[in-house]
Amino acid sequence: MTELSGQRRIELTGDVDYDLARITPLLWPYVGPGVKLTGRGTRSFALSGPLAMPTNALPSSGVVSAALAGQAGVGFDRAELYGLTTSAGELRGDLKQQVVQFAPLSLTVGQGRLMLAPRIDLTSQAVLLHPAQRVAENVELTPEICQAWLKYVAPMLADATRADGKMSIDLSRCSVPLADKAKCDMAGTLLLHTAHVRPGPVAEPLVAMAQQIQMLLQKNPLGTSLGGTAGTNSDVQLNIESQNIQFEVRNGRVSHSPLKIVVGDVEIRTHGSVGFDQTLAILADIPIRQAWIDRNPSLKSLAGQTIQIPVGGTLSKPAIDRRGFDSLARQLGTAAATGALQRGLDGLLKPRK
Repeated sequence: MTELSGQRRIELTGDVDYDLARITPLLWPYVGPGVKLTGRGTRSFALSGPLAMPTNALPSSGVVSAALAGQAGVGFDRAELYGLTTSAGELRGDLKQQVVQFAPLSLTVGQGRLMLAPRIDLTSQAVLLHPAQRVAENVELTPEICQAWLKYVAPMLADATRADGKMSIDLSRCSVPLADKAKCDMAGTLLLHTAHVRPGPVAEPLVAMAQQIQMLLQKNPLGTSLGGTAGTNSDVQLNIESQNIQFEVRNGRVSHSPLKIVVGDVEIRTHGSVGFDQTLAILADIPIRQAWIDRNPSLKSLAGQTIQIPVGGTLSKPAIDRRGFDSLARQLGTAAATGALQRGLDGLLKPRK
């Protein structure tokens, strides 16, 4: 090391022994506990240039000097990335001109793949960036993925107890300030391939509400399931056709374009946003199907209409707005329907404890 009283120039090379299971918890303040790497090994590293900024540098000149350069890498046996478990890989980074560029990663995730090419920009603050590209291909849906992050993009899949299907992800932009992830700016497309999911706390009450609408219109006994047995959603399955969902992350919220699910012959479409704090601000649209009103000519005016249900609360305790039901009951013109509907829903829409 030279210029100890100035920029403290360094020329350092060597080998480092590492245990990633002990190192990765140190990164959790920046990437969260959803990232876990395991593996031990020895790798070479190099670092050269000034450790300190020039005395005349502006405060906005960067996190490190533009003249500082380095290379380092680690190998890992397995990575757990927000519910995704990957194959072994090598993480290598080069620091040059205030940018840490990582070598592209292509990792196996079950029968799918994860493709990453991140870089960290240090020109003003530490910002994780990623180019526009496909980052996940034919990855299997699992309850772990739904719990870790998919619930923010597709809240109807939150805390699903069973998930069967595949997905891909295309990123169109990605910028994550590591010191303040709430300022994350990201957008892309979630490609859901045909999937079947057991509903969680957000989907359950909406499915119950949609079924009650159908029963009311078809004059089935309220509290009777679509199969004609006692009302329960324990065996309900959400069917998801192949569809593309646009998502955007901004100002601490994740917004999504309409996601369509089908339960029997009931369709529910949701759109809106979920906060990093798990608060909900979504709308659920339930179209009234022609077959539901065919047997009652007096309901022809409802053909093509959609019941819109606002959903607030949180992912674990959603708050369902029932005013859409009241409006439907008024259109049916029977006070008895209103009371029966309320009684039928009271047992289905109680907040979870």
